[in-house]
Amino acid sequence: MCSLIASQAESDGACQLDSYYGTTRGRVSMAFGETDCVVTLTGCVPGVCYSFRDATSTIERDDVPRPGTSGAPAASLFKDVSAVEGASSSSFTNDGFSFKASSSTVKIAYSVHSCADYYSYRGSVGVQECRGSFAAITEVGAGMPNSLSC
Repeated sequence: MCSLIASQAESDGACQLDSYYGTTRGRVSMAFGETDCVVTLTGCVPGVCYSFRDATSTIERDDVPRPGTSGAPAASLFKDVSAVEGASSSSFTNDGFSFKASSSTVKIAYSVHSCADYYSYRGSVGVQECRGSFAAITEVGAGMPNSLSC
């Protein structure tokens, strides 16, 4: 199941993510193993740089390169994340994902590592919880002090 959806909230719905699992205190919940997912954000402003941070990237990891992940950052929960429509540029790093909107509608495609793959690079993590959802990313932001650059 793909968890990310476009936010329908009137107050923060413009170019914003939400989740079937919910969003709490600015963190959007996801689950391991989501593959071949696409979410369409609406209400984006062309020319504005938007981003979300990967809340899992700060979890301690083994310094081992991750083969077969199309150059994806080793610390990321995501296998892949890209803007496939409506963005003039995008960037995927250990810190998260940013894109510059070129349209009011932006499509983002993503896949998430399986739990076993994610923790295979984090052998020192004591409790490796694989069931259910977890606070994986921040809400989408633009022009905030913690926003990523495009």
